[in-house]
Amino acid sequence: MGTVVTKKKRFEVEEDLEVDVGEATKQAKRVGRLSMIISAMRPSARTDGAVQGHHASSAWSKAFSKRSRLGLLPPPTETLSEPPEEYNARLTREEELRALDFHDPEGKLKYDAELPQSETEDQCAICTMYKRDTTLLCRVCGQPYHHGCLIGRGLGLDTNSSRAMENAESDIGWSCPDCETLSELLPMDNMSELMIQFDSYDADGDSVINITDYMEHETINYQQKNNESLPSSKARECEEMFRTYDRDNDGSVSWWDYSMVETIKWLQRQPQNKLLEYLKPKEIAKLRSFFRMSDKRNVGLVTVGESEQAYRGWLRALGLHETEEMMHSFEKSSWSDECNKMITWERFISSKALALITSRPNTITIKPFVTTREETAL
Repeated sequence: MGTVVTKKKRFEVEEDLEVDVGEATKQAKRVGRLSMIISAMRPSARTDGAVQGHHASSAWSKAFSKRSRLGLLPPPTETLSEPPEEYNARLTREEELRALDFHDPEGKLKYDAELPQSETEDQCAICTMYKRDTTLLCRVCGQPYHHGCLIGRGLGLDTNSSRAMENAESDIGWSCPDCETLSELLPMDNMSELMIQFDSYDADGDSVINITDYMEHETINYQQKNNESLPSSKARECEEMFRTYDRDNDGSVSWWDYSMVETIKWLQRQPQNKLLEYLKPKEIAKLRSFFRMSDKRNVGLVTVGESEQAYRGWLRALGLHETEEMMHSFEKSSWSDECNKMITWERFISSKALALITSRPNTITIKPFVTTREETAL
């Protein structure tokens, strides 16, 4: 009789605890995650009124012990696939992504994205031929170019371009004409307006602006707008601006010099998501490789100080270590209230998008253009 009663009670318990297996599995996952967080809190012996770790763990164990014994739930330990600190870092990154206005329809900015293999192999981007000749690979787009084809197009004849082509096989690398010409990013209307502006400075039509041409134009333009002569303070500003255009300090500004500076001004006014669209997979992968060196947990989350260390490593690799950007990065790392804050890979690449684009021009013998915007930690 006792046996019959016992079996009946057990049957009633099983009937009361009968649940959907799929729902039970979800509950087990939640329990496993909570247990993982509690175990991470346990060594700190919290005394701020929070529930003690071993009490919480015991309570949850009692609540689910019967279901576990009846085989309705998988063991909670099966859900603990990563350490608590790694899980917390991944959770922080996911929360940041939801808050960050980040668009990546092509998937090229993913932290685990792979660099696509080139389909052109040794096919020259100019002649589209496979021939035995010195081939230069662009460090930005990865396209191959024959040395002879570049010379035939009149490229590589000036000192800066020639030196850059010599560095094509070095760690610094070389940017192809299409990638280093930033004005190609301008919309047609902006390009037309820029050409008109350049022609207004180039009074004699020799396709070069010298300091005399520039100052005469600025003086006349100021007099027409203000009905007074150009003040000395404004004249000094104009002279400083001319030196900004004249990157090689030869006293003249070509169309390439002028359009490069003006294009960067235009890029600085564009939203971050627009800049991200201009990035190429190869240049993203190079910066990501330095970021990964600082990401010990491999979840795409580091401190601001670690991210700046990665950024400086990238600058050195491109030969841009003697720039204002390098000094700014050192200053960023020295800010005690910033360097220990966390920053995700997505926010990092967004803040450095302008730097990647403005680092494209070959600047072996001229002042680099690389610049960036202030980044924001979490």
